[in-house]
Amino acid sequence: MTRRYANMDGSVPDNGFGDVLKWQVLDRIAGRKRDGGGPFVTPRRDNDGAAVAADRPSLTWVGHASLLLRLGGSLIATDPVFASRMGPRRRLTPPGVPPSRIPAVDIVTVSHSHYDHLDLPSLRHLASRGSSRFVVPTDCGEILRSSGIDEVVELGWWESIEIGAVRVTCVPAQHWSMRVPWDRNARLWGGFVYESADGVAYHAGDTAFSEQVFRAIATASRASTGPCCPSAPTTRRGSWRRSTWAPKTPGEHGQSSGRTTSLRCTGAPSS
Repeated sequence: MTRRYANMDGSVPDNGFGDVLKWQVLDRIAGRKRDGGGPFVTPRRDNDGAAVAADRPSLTWVGHASLLLRLGGSLIATDPVFASRMGPRRRLTPPGVPPSRIPAVDIVTVSHSHYDHLDLPSLRHLASRGSSRFVVPTDCGEILRSSGIDEVVELGWWESIEIGAVRVTCVPAQHWSMRVPWDRNARLWGGFVYESADGVAYHAGDTAFSEQVFRAIATASRASTGPCCPSAPTTRRGSWRRSTWAPKTPGEHGQSSGRTTSLRCTGAPSS
């Protein structure tokens, strides 16, 4: 029997075809697609890749949950997506850093199996550039291996691996997973904590607000340089609120985790 995962509180706030239809079609027709009354335009600044290539600690936002983190002498990519389409969804703005300006990546983490976080062409591109180690939640590894990516490590919640001078720990998130209709919640989802002598960073992956989750992560990890919290750029209602973070809520993370700073990634990568 296929194993099915759940959140820390036992909930499984997954969304079916009807939820996607309402969000992508009916809400759009009714004018409820986005807050603010008009199309979202992601602010852009040309990036020559210098910060990414330098050895000093840095954080560069590429788009949505994709970030490039310099920590402990390693270059880390989180949920890297460079594609113009992610499954049925179209990208609305180019990546903040073109793939051609990204040097070889040492560590790649993927938070879960949804197409806007696990994009196989983007992962294959990074794999072809050097000796990257790919770290994914339990049962997500076969997706990468079936695409020809071999250097894959699977972690359960609270499991860690040392890669160079960086300790990578998979931590819980309040979300769900599905790649195809028949594998719903059959693959674990999560975020990642990165620890090194330079400091500690936390990437939430995709998550709803959960005081239980964030307090547990804060208790288990050292003082963080600040969480990276992707949030939904749309007016998602109903069941979506149980699995994604609304743009107005990431500040609550600091109250639950004891952190004083955070990076809220609210730019829309896709429609």
